[in-house]
Amino acid sequence: MELAGFFSEKAQVTVLSRFKPFENVFGKLVSNKVQRLHESKGVKFVIGPDSDICEYTESTEHNGQVGSIKLKNNSNLDCDLCIVAIGGQPVTDFLVNSPVKLSLNNFVYVDKHMKTNVPNVYAAGDIAHFPKACLSGMEFTLSKNQKLDHVNIGHWGLASSLGRTAALSIISEYSNEYKDRDLSLKIVPFFWSSQLNKNIRFAGYNSNFELVIFHEDTTKQNEFKFAAFYILSNRVIAVCTLDWDPLCALFAEAMYNKIEIKREHIEKNPLENVRNLLTTI
Repeated sequence: MELAGFFSEKAQVTVLSRFKPFENVFGKLVSNKVQRLHESKGVKFVIGPDSDICEYTESTEHNGQVGSIKLKNNSNLDCDLCIVAIGGQPVTDFLVNSPVKLSLNNFVYVDKHMKTNVPNVYAAGDIAHFPKACLSGMEFTLSKNQKLDHVNIGHWGLASSLGRTAALSIISEYSNEYKDRDLSLKIVPFFWSSQLNKNIRFAGYNSNFELVIFHEDTTKQNEFKFAAFYILSNRVIAVCTLDWDPLCALFAEAMYNKIEIKREHIEKNPLENVRNLLTTI
């Protein structure tokens, strides 16, 4: 979507996707806002199973370049450039028959210090399957099944934190300065995306949320502004915002300090209420 926004000022852009933008991560309300934002800049969308590309045709003017694509619904789209976002998978096949414990999706199980089940072997970054207990403020969601309480979150900001934790854990094995410190991972997932001069921010972990409390700009000055709060067991477990700074950062700080934010705190005046909760630190 960042690429779609970038090219929208330079070319005609069509986004092909089986789902609306970010719908599988943030839900329909956020997805609709993001799609409307891009449509306001001329971006077109083809959503659903018919958006699958079945065939590429070479350009008649430029050898070796795409000229058009054929979709599953037999429609054709002329194009000068086709960017395919295929996602990613952990490249851990070399560990399949090793003693290192892997998840069903071939992520590497680690503890809160990024240690694997094999002595002196650590893993960090996007391949790490780390304890959910490392997510500050999410302790109440833990179950008795430890396998269910491991998570994988692919984002460069979080990956760097996992790498730092692994490095400190290794150093602590040889340094008296670090030996008695609590070096375990403690993190609130936080990531962002800049699209069409708008800032989308997300903090927390919204897996298995029960409902979303959605706020919009009541002044009608910014039709795309929103704050979406993800609720589980009457508590806020994540927030996604667009142009509602610094709400997301304040929420992350509250989560990090294990301040409980309940549904009633964010149903009205969420920014003011979260700020007031932080004064208890």
